[in-house]
Amino acid sequence: MNRETGHNGDHDGADAQYSQALTVDIFQSYRGNRREEQRAADTEQLRHDVRYNDQSTLSFAEFNRLYDHAGSDEIPAKRNPDLLRVVSALWPRWNRGSGKESPAFIDAETRSLEIGDVAAVGETLYLMTPGGWSEIELEVDP
Repeated sequence: MNRETGHNGDHDGADAQYSQALTVDIFQSYRGNRREEQRAADTEQLRHDVRYNDQSTLSFAEFNRLYDHAGSDEIPAKRNPDLLRVVSALWPRWNRGSGKESPAFIDAETRSLEIGDVAAVGETLYLMTPGGWSEIELEVDP
């Protein structure tokens, strides 16, 4: 598995023909002073759990409280695309210094992607984990 893209398998060639662009919404976990803000402390704990405790689920409440919509990007895709491949294309496009930053990332004036961030293609959500993007479903709150 490619740690940067989170993708297993072959990559599309540079000459691949794309028939559409899919909108991917990027949600970044909140940043703040964990010593002064409970939201920031909870977000740091979430990132820790994703990184070290293999957390791969989120509740609706966690998502709504700990994430901010950072922006959207249009990713070229083939007909009937592999959504994981589409989301994997975000990594270089939303990381400062990659040399492949997208205009949407630059316009968003936000930080680079990191573990714990979420990408959404329609109703399908992906969580950035140490092993790459993993599809997740938001759990119903108790």
